[in-house]
Amino acid sequence: MTRSTRSASVRGVNHPPAGARRYVAALVVFLAAIFAPLGARAASESFDVGEQGFVQIRAIKGEITVRTWDKPTVQIDTDDDFVGRKAPVRYGSPDVPFDIPMRAQPIPTITGIVQLPPESFVIANLKPTQHDGIYIEGKTGTATVTVPANLGMLVVAMRGGPSHVDIDGVKSATMIVALRGGAARFHDVGGDGFVQVLNGRVTATNSNFNRIRVRTVNDSVVFERCSAKQIEASSVHGSVVYDNGQFVPGQARFESTFGNVLIGLGRGGGAQLSAHSGTGKIYSNFTQRNVALHQRDSDATATVHGGGPLVNLSSEHGSIYLYDGAIEQKRDSPDWHEGTARVNAPLPANRSARGLPANPRERVPNGTIHASETIRVRISVASPHRF
Repeated sequence: MTRSTRSASVRGVNHPPAGARRYVAALVVFLAAIFAPLGARAASESFDVGEQGFVQIRAIKGEITVRTWDKPTVQIDTDDDFVGRKAPVRYGSPDVPFDIPMRAQPIPTITGIVQLPPESFVIANLKPTQHDGIYIEGKTGTATVTVPANLGMLVVAMRGGPSHVDIDGVKSATMIVALRGGAARFHDVGGDGFVQVLNGRVTATNSNFNRIRVRTVNDSVVFERCSAKQIEASSVHGSVVYDNGQFVPGQARFESTFGNVLIGLGRGGGAQLSAHSGTGKIYSNFTQRNVALHQRDSDATATVHGGGPLVNLSSEHGSIYLYDGAIEQKRDSPDWHEGTARVNAPLPANRSARGLPANPRERVPNGTIHASETIRVRISVASPHRF
C-alpha cells in the first residue's frame, strides 16, 4: 500500500505540506529583505522641552550634527542606534554643576607625553531650577539633533575617535564639547563654550561668542570672521588662527607651544596687540595706515585703529603673524606663504620625511615641528564632570 502524496483537505480547502509552507515563508522574508526601501532603519523621535533645556549627546564615536529651530522640541534623526530619553535636570546640582572641571590628560604626541593642565569652566546665565533634560546615547553612527533656539546647555562627548561634530546656529546655549579625535566645527553660533579636541581640529566661522575657551593638542584652532568678548585658544602642536575677526571689550589670549599664532583684524576693528615668540619670529602686514607698531627682538606691540581690547599672543617655538583683513590677501611674501601653508598642510605619512624620530616618545629639536601636524595616536578623552 502506498502513502498518498495529495494534500490534506478540510472542508474543500487544500493545504500544502509543512515543508512547502516553510519554503514559502522563507521566500517571503528573503524577498522583503531585498526589496525593502533604502534607509528603512532610519528613525526619528522627539521630546518637548521648556526654556533653557539641557541636551547631552554621548557616544564612542560618531558623526553628529546639531542645528536649531523655533519649536520647543528636541528631535533626533538617525540611521543608527542613537536613542534619547527625557529626565529632569537642575543646573547647579552635582549632576550639572555651575563649575565644570575638564580633567587633566596625559596625551602621547611626537614630542613625548603632554599633560594638559586641569581646567574648569563656569556656567553663567542659567537658572538654578529644574529644567527638561534630553539624554542621547549611542555607540557609533550618525545623528542629526535639532534643538530649540532657547536651549540652555548642550554637551557633546565622544570618548573614542575619530568623531566629527557640526554645530550650526546655536546662539543662546552654553556648549561643552569634548572629543578624543576628529573635528569640531561651529557655524553661526554664539553664547559661551568650552571646546576640547585632543587629536583634531576646531574651526569656527561667522560666529559671535560671549565667552569661549578652546584647546587642542595635535591640530590647529581656526576662527574665521568671528567676534568675541572673552576668548582663550591654545594648542600644543597646532597653530591658532583668528582671521578677519573682531574683538569687543573683554579678554583675549592665543597661545601655541610649537605652532604659529596668526591674528587678522577685520575692517575697522580696533585692538591693542601684544605678541611674544620664544624661538620664532614676528611678522606684520598691515594695509591700513592707522597702526602704531613697535617691535624689538621677539616681542612686539601694535595699536590698531587707536587701540581697543588687549589681545595677548604667544608661541614658544612658532612665529607670530599680525595683519588686518583676511589671510588669503597676505600671501605676498615667502615668509607669509610658509606660515599660512603650515596651518592647512596635511600630515606627511612618513615620519622620517619630516625630520622626526621613528620613536614618537623621542624628543625632537626645536624648530622641526610643523604647526598643523595631526598625529593619529591613542589618547584619553576628557569629558565634563558627571556627564
